[in-house]
Amino acid sequence: MIPFLLILSVLCLSGYSIVYSMSPPDHAAMSGTRAQDEAAFLAVERGRFDELVADLDLRTPAHHQDRHNSTDRHNSTDRHSVNTITSDALDSLYAERDRLREQLGKRDALLETGMTEAVRSMTALNDGAARAALKVGVSAATDVTGFGLLGHLTNILEASKVAAEIAFDSIPVLPHARSLASRGVIPGGTQRNLAAAERVEWAAELTATDRYLCVDAQTSGGLLLVVPPEHEAALLAALAEEQTPAAAVIGRIVGGTPGTIRVARQLSY
Repeated sequence: MIPFLLILSVLCLSGYSIVYSMSPPDHAAMSGTRAQDEAAFLAVERGRFDELVADLDLRTPAHHQDRHNSTDRHNSTDRHSVNTITSDALDSLYAERDRLREQLGKRDALLETGMTEAVRSMTALNDGAARAALKVGVSAATDVTGFGLLGHLTNILEASKVAAEIAFDSIPVLPHARSLASRGVIPGGTQRNLAAAERVEWAAELTATDRYLCVDAQTSGGLLLVVPPEHEAALLAALAEEQTPAAAVIGRIVGGTPGTIRVARQLSY
């Protein structure tokens, strides 16, 4: 859900900037993990819709279509077959069916758009971002994979004996990731990552969905780079020159208990 990887180094200094980046896509094959999540979500929605339509088709035959053309429709047999569903109720059910059909069509289009960006992210290599990092000279880097953004950042912090602050609103997130997470489409690895994030201090304004996005388990992402403030502009320029899909300053290295992370929606400087 979060489009970036990270690279590991051994030294971080207080005050350094943390930058995410990723290289343009190559011809690598899509891993399929996020596609399976999207497909599973859509399959559930389709199933619910199909059940509603089937239920309506069973309960609304010609009785509804010609209910005004025959008084015989109101005998006890008809009342038993249609039960207590009135014509007005049937009209409401049909309206709900049509509404769901329209929403499902819109959701298909949105998910297709979101999957385009997901595939672009998952098939991206990090050679361009790595070249930019080497050109400018970074102090630390790591690849974000199964332990998620905060898990791999913790490795840098513990090795360097420093802490970090992260600005949630600055983290690049794939289209529809928030929507899926809020609906409970969350990989098991991501859930375990959040349970293990015991040394993370979460600002009160961050929701459960925000927290899941911060620790989302990655198969293929970008690079997490730590750079001195005086090199920050040069690194962003080098990443732009490499045309990386994402490049964002998402936090800073600070003094504190080694390995601890504070996450807020925004950071004050």
